[in-house]
Amino acid sequence: PYGVTFSPRTSFDATWKVQNIGSHAWEVGYLDLKYVSGQKMQTVADIFDVNTYVDKGGELTLIVDMKAPGTAGKYTASWVLSMEGNVLCTLPVDIEAVTP
Repeated sequence: PYGVTFSPRTSFDATWKVQNIGSHAWEVGYLDLKYVSGQKMQTVADIFDVNTYVDKGGELTLIVDMKAPGTAGKYTASWVLSMEGNVLCTLPVDIEAVTP
């Protein structure tokens, strides 16, 4: 959820559920999930190929392994879902690292 809290250095999953409301299917090999700005919290990569076909009206769940920063504070990051260089939607990450 937006603004969730974690202890510093806690691992978590950023999870987004998106729906293809466009007029074309999302084809395997053309869809990317890409980090674009904000606090880097991802633990693996800045860009991922989405290897799932999504028909018009279909839904897709995207998950990225992350870790809260080591210092208490509020952090945000922006990711995008894009196809052939065209941004389909922006996917935010908003957390707060709180010292217990």
